Amino acid sequence: MINSKLEKIIKLGFGIVIFILGIISFIILPNKVGMQISVSGKLQNYMPKIIAVIIPIGLYGLGFLPNGNGKSAEIKRNIILSLLAIVIQIFTLVSNL
Repeated sequence: MINSKLEKIIKLGFGIVIFILGIISFIILPNKVGMQISVSGKLQNYMPKIIAVIIPIGLYGLGFLPNGNGKSAEIKRNIILSLLAIVIQIFTLVSNL
């Protein structure tokens, strides 16, 4: 079992990484961001840059929602959603540069 202080540090660390990647994405990405790679290797299905930056941050925020019995979320759910948000941001950066 992870103690409460370490759990908060882990959540804060992931939040800082996701926030920094969001700022970098907003600065570097073009106005239209490709979200899918076709068989030929070209980008398709474009969306506005601001939505592509907000989606991973919102996904990270889902980890803080209470579960069905009203208790705060477990650290496992937060870590999984945080890692998923980081993977989405890195994929978006790599595929659009």
